Amino acid sequence: MDNPIAVSDQQNDGTEFDTITIFELKRPMCNDYSSAYNPITQLYKYVDKIKDGKVRDISGRPVHAKNTTRFYLYAVCDITTTLEKVIKQFDFIFTPNKIGYYKMNETYNTYVEILPFDKMINDSKKRNRILFEKLGL
Repeated sequence: MDNPIAVSDQQNDGTEFDTITIFELKRPMCNDYSSAYNPITQLYKYVDKIKDGKVRDISGRPVHAKNTTRFYLYAVCDITTTLEKVIKQFDFIFTPNKIGYYKMNETYNTYVEILPFDKMINDSKKRNRILFEKLGL
C-alpha cells in the first residue's frame, strides 16, 4: 500500500506505452489533506516521474512514456472536508451521479477521477450480486 501501482494494457517490452493507468489508494476517512499533500498532487508527481524516466516496473525495467501517452489517474478515497477544498482548488467537476469528481488535464494528458470508497464497494456489490448469490455468499 505504500508504493504506487501503475497498470497498462501492454506488456513492458521496452517500448513507449500508449496508455498508463495509476491508482492512488488513501486511508479511509483521511482528513488532513493540504495543497501540498493530497492524492491529486501525488498522482501528477507519479506522471512526472514516469515521463522523466525515473520509474521501473516490478522486474526492474524502465517504464517509458512518450509525449502522447494518455494517463488515467484514479484516487480512491473518502471525500472529506480537507479533500473537498483541494478538489475546488483544482477545479474538478462532479461525476454525472454527483458522487465523485473528475477532470481532464490537457497539460499532463490525463483524465483524473476521484472515487469514494463507498461508491467502489456499492458498484462492486451490484456488479457481482448474481455471482455472489450463485456462490452462496
